[in-house]
Amino acid sequence: MENAPIKAKNESNSSLFANFLTQSGVFYNFFTRSTSCAKVSTTMKINNAIIEIAIFTVKQESINQVSEIRSRVKESLQSFKGFISINTLQPVNSSRVFADIALWETLKDAHNAAKAFEEGDERFLPYMNCIEEIKFMGHFIENNNSEENL
Repeated sequence: MENAPIKAKNESNSSLFANFLTQSGVFYNFFTRSTSCAKVSTTMKINNAIIEIAIFTVKQESINQVSEIRSRVKESLQSFKGFISINTLQPVNSSRVFADIALWETLKDAHNAAKAFEEGDERFLPYMNCIEEIKFMGHFIENNNSEENL
């Protein structure tokens, strides 16, 4: 890659990710987990999983409802075949840009859930109605994984 960031001796992976998002034209901001746990693990078990990343802007008038709506969406996702987990992220500042990182067993499983969302599945309507813009949505695998789940 022509503009790929060069890893400095002490540069963290999160810094590299921030550089990637910034250089690739994807909006980047600092996020914190939106859970209320006193101690939250910062690592996700992603071996052989499809990683779905969604970054979106919430409507100003929906900011106060986002946490509750996301909890209901999280419950709904558990009924989908292949769903492993989801981490919901919220901005640490007053930004309206949020992110979700979901893990799926296969790309087909992830696409089936996305299709339900796109087709207006009633379980996702409150979530859809609070989103002003989807800035980025994509599926990834860990760099050292095979493509067996695709």
